[in-house]
Amino acid sequence: MSKVLLPLFIATAPLLTASTVIWTASGTVTSASGVYAADGITANTPVSVEMKYDDQAGRDVPRDLSGLGIPIKDLDYLNAIKLSISITIEDVLWHGQVETGSSGSPYTLFLKLNGTDGGSESLTATVQESDGATLDLFPLESGPENKLIQLLFSSSDNNFLTDEISASAIQDALITAASGSFQSGPSNKVLFSLDPTTVSVFNESLIPATPVISLLKTNDNLALSWESELGVHYRLQSSLTLEEDSWADAAPIIFGNGGTKTQNVAIAQGFAVYYRVLAFPAPEL
Repeated sequence: MSKVLLPLFIATAPLLTASTVIWTASGTVTSASGVYAADGITANTPVSVEMKYDDQAGRDVPRDLSGLGIPIKDLDYLNAIKLSISITIEDVLWHGQVETGSSGSPYTLFLKLNGTDGGSESLTATVQESDGATLDLFPLESGPENKLIQLLFSSSDNNFLTDEISASAIQDALITAASGSFQSGPSNKVLFSLDPTTVSVFNESLIPATPVISLLKTNDNLALSWESELGVHYRLQSSLTLEEDSWADAAPIIFGNGGTKTQNVAIAQGFAVYYRVLAFPAPEL
């Protein structure tokens, strides 16, 4: 007896608070030491990162050197930051979060601004145990040493950052370098580089609504239709097992225009196939 085709549709993202800003990026490991190297993490292993924080977080008193003729201003966002960083290497996840940072170094969410027509700007995000952070997912830890996760994004363009940390204030297209690290004590550390072109910054309010799917089966064809949103991209994926790493694109990216979108897929007899439609904001040009 042949198996029944089972379509499955999954929401685009979890519900977040109204002021959550999300950064995503991907890259590769550059080096690993200690327990991480011993466990097989090597250079060129794929890495993906996700950072979240509250864009209403309070900032410390800025260090403004413009009065000395130095066009630099440093801002450290410390209060109620709710900074969360997740790092995935292959199928292993490291995660840490900090509600409110301290004025010590390294910083919690630190912006270095340049007030001239040239010069670099950078944003450094740090989640560390000694700062009151919770490292609730930290595989392969070794000993009682302080654990730390850090991300760095920089640009040679001084329009990359402003005094604000909302998604609309971050010009992610201007990022020219990005990297990160995590460690458990000085001898257990992983360094990685991130591809600047993969960095995406958006506010949760821009996360598209989950599309409502209608199905129409005709012989060996299944038509999946939904009402699209302008400025939203859609990705149809299929899986035979529902395992997270088993999903594969079943069609090219579908561009929303406010009208009905329909994607046809062939029904293979004798197989149970699962489908999902993911929606995500179109990248800014």
